[in-house]
Amino acid sequence: MTRQRSMSSGRGMPQGSMSTRKWIKAGGSLLGALGLAASLGATTLEPMTGEQLIDASELIVVGECAEMHAQWYGRSLVTLVTVAVTDVLKGEAADEVTIALPGGLDLDGPVPVAVTFPGAPVWSPGDELLLFLDGVEAPPGGNSSSGSTSLKSTTPASTGLGAAMFGVVGFSQGVFPVVMDGDNALITQSRSSKQGAMPLAVVKAQIQSYIHRASGH
Repeated sequence: MTRQRSMSSGRGMPQGSMSTRKWIKAGGSLLGALGLAASLGATTLEPMTGEQLIDASELIVVGECAEMHAQWYGRSLVTLVTVAVTDVLKGEAADEVTIALPGGLDLDGPVPVAVTFPGAPVWSPGDELLLFLDGVEAPPGGNSSSGSTSLKSTTPASTGLGAAMFGVVGFSQGVFPVVMDGDNALITQSRSSKQGAMPLAVVKAQIQSYIHRASGH
């Protein structure tokens, strides 16, 4: 089954609340706030604006991290993450997408191997995320200096598991945790703090509005 981007979604919208009205009133600056939050996770990478994140993404989805496992591609260790897609904001996606993250933990060899990369996304099974993704041709973990976590970003490659493989745009800049505040879904830069959190439903509406304007419709 292939999911196409939704035109609207009420999930996470705090109906009639003061916080929602404030965000809607400030809608013009919302993508700027998204870019600011993304830049907080940047290390040596050029910080990306909200518009740049959207433009650089082949696929923008909301989903839950369902499964993770490390896999070697030649001499590069990567972590393949299966994300169960709940909403598509840009592009088309199956019910699940596979994301390749640089580094990982291999406990199956004679000697345990752990590989980490500064600025690479880190999450755990069960995490719900807003993700800005681009198709990758080669496994991540090389001398990537900008853009997605791939060595080269083109058409999604096969993971060998019968699925297309994606990378996160701008390393951790293209990942936003989704947390619940009562009945309201919020996106944050960190699960440990709701400071600067934005209502997910409003962020989704702003992303779709920008995509609609950028397409000339």
